[in-house]
Amino acid sequence: MSGGLDRLLRDAFGALDATGLGVVDVGSRGRVHPVFDEVAPVVDAVGFEPDPEECRRLNASVGAAGGYRSLAFLPFGLGSEDGDRTLHLCRSRGTSSLLRPNRAWLDRFPEPVRFDVEREVRVPVRALDGIVSDPEIRVPGRIDFVKVDTQGSELDVLLGARKTLDDQVVAVEVEVEFAPLYESSVPFREIDAYLAECGFTLFKLRRLEWVRQTFEARPERTAGQLVFGDALYLRDPLGRGTPWTPKDGRQAEALALTAILYDLHDFAWELVSPPVLG
Repeated sequence: MSGGLDRLLRDAFGALDATGLGVVDVGSRGRVHPVFDEVAPVVDAVGFEPDPEECRRLNASVGAAGGYRSLAFLPFGLGSEDGDRTLHLCRSRGTSSLLRPNRAWLDRFPEPVRFDVEREVRVPVRALDGIVSDPEIRVPGRIDFVKVDTQGSELDVLLGARKTLDDQVVAVEVEVEFAPLYESSVPFREIDAYLAECGFTLFKLRRLEWVRQTFEARPERTAGQLVFGDALYLRDPLGRGTPWTPKDGRQAEALALTAILYDLHDFAWELVSPPVLG
């Protein structure tokens, strides 16, 4: 981070500078969400990665993670309730899931072997609401942002985080499915309905399409099928039908900073105009 931006952060986001922006990254294989790299000095982040080997690797790499205020990774999966579940470790580890891949559907597309299950391990699963209230587990004191990328089990994670979503969170980024990549996975429409019920508004949707094997040699000649994407939901204190106001200036700062990080500059400017911040 440049010195100029660092000074800007501390001047414009004084409350966050004092307390930290709380980030929870569920399904953090590879690294914590890179959208926060540029503001790392004000970010307290915790990642959840149920693959024991990957979680150990992530924690070993924390020192090289780029100056986060705090950063740690915990060896849990998240869900709607506490217990143990089977993690299906696939050939391409990024496709691993607590759900079994739906090979009957995947085999219609190129490279389905990426989803071959090489090994199954039993892993602990916790509900985020329980973790937040557990004094033995260290998480940010205030959770502002939740990212969920768990290969089909995203709604289950959000169901176990309802109190945290209601009380603390101003933004959620969630991977959503439009096609059945995994057995018993929940489609986008159900996640969208749940987050709307929680008072969040859909702001951005990055979509990805796949081309079937029938056109593998000439993919440029077809649009392919919409398969999955990343959806960003924010609190909107000015939106109709979603009555929500920041609890304090710090929470308003968290929402404004998140909007800036996602290039939603018009919304961020609207937020900082009186009387929203108060």
